[in-house]
Amino acid sequence: MQSGSNRMAQFFRSLMLHKIKVLRTAGLALLMLTAGQAQAEYQCSVKPQDDVIISPQSVQIVGASGNLQISPDGDVTRNGKTLTLTDAQRQQAFRYQTALRKDLPWIDQGAQQRLEKARVSLDKVIVQQLGSSSNVRNRLTTLSEQLKQQMARIIEKRSDGLAFHHQAIAQVEKEAVSWSSRAWVACCRIA
Repeated sequence: MQSGSNRMAQFFRSLMLHKIKVLRTAGLALLMLTAGQAQAEYQCSVKPQDDVIISPQSVQIVGASGNLQISPDGDVTRNGKTLTLTDAQRQQAFRYQTALRKDLPWIDQGAQQRLEKARVSLDKVIVQQLGSSSNVRNRLTTLSEQLKQQMARIIEKRSDGLAFHHQAIAQVEKEAVSWSSRAWVACCRIA
C-alpha cells in the first residue's frame, strides 16, 4: 500500500514538474514574442546620413555632401575652406554646434538608462518565473553587455569627445535580428 502511495506521489510530482516546465516555457515564449513584436513595430522614419564628431575644438559633420566643421564660437569650415558668414548665420552655426554638444551625450545617456531599466525589469520577471538561480539571468546579462557594445559602435566615446557613426545603425540592426533568433532558441533550450 505504501509503495502505491509513493508511486502516486511521484507521479503527481512529475506531473507538477512538467506543468511548471510548460508554464516557464510559455512565459518565456510570451516574453520573447512581446519583445520581438515591439522591435518589429518600431520603425524610425529618420535615417541619418552623416557622421558627427564632437571634440573641444569643433563639431564636425561628415557625409556624402562633404566635411563641415563648426568651431565653438560659430566659425564654419566646409571641405577645408573657411566660409564667410553673416552674424545671423554665425549665431545659427553656434546654436547648432551647442545643441549637438548637449544632445548627443543626452541621447547616449538616455539609451543606456533605458537599457538598464529594461534589463532590471526582465530580470525580475525571470526571477519570478524561473527562479534566481536560472541560467536565463546569465544570458540576459550577456545580452545586455552585448547591446551596450553595439550602442558604443553607434555613439563612440572618445578621450576628447564623442563620435556618432550613422552607418553603424544598419549594421547593428542587422546583427540584432540574428541575436533575437539565437536568444529565442537559447531560451527555449534553457526553459
